[in-house]
Amino acid sequence: MKCTSFLIAALGLAASSAAWDVTAYPYVYDCNVDPNGSYRVYVGTDSKTCHNMAGGDAGASCRQFTNGGLSHQDCSSALVTPASVLVRDTNQCKFYTHTDCRGVATTVEPGDEIVCRSGAFQSWACNT
Repeated sequence: MKCTSFLIAALGLAASSAAWDVTAYPYVYDCNVDPNGSYRVYVGTDSKTCHNMAGGDAGASCRQFTNGGLSHQDCSSALVTPASVLVRDTNQCKFYTHTDCRGVATTVEPGDEIVCRSGAFQSWACNT
């Protein structure tokens, strides 16, 4: 949890111009990474553009963290469908059960807090 909290704070400083910030955690349902676990952080400024968790979309930068957050790389390797997502900042985001923003949607409303949602999400779109 310490690494995750530190990472979130560091990303907030580094990406202060970001309109939205989404962290995807495979295998964990409470947004707490295992000490040996991995997760992805997506940051962007676009509005209402659909992004797939597999990456490769314009408008979103992505970093994959391993070893509980101690190592990082570009999002070039495959990501298992997330079990939970963490949303930071004050924008509304919708998470979908299928790629290309199809399927059942779960909405995270604006607020000043960090919000964790469990679900097997494969895509998302945020309003800025």
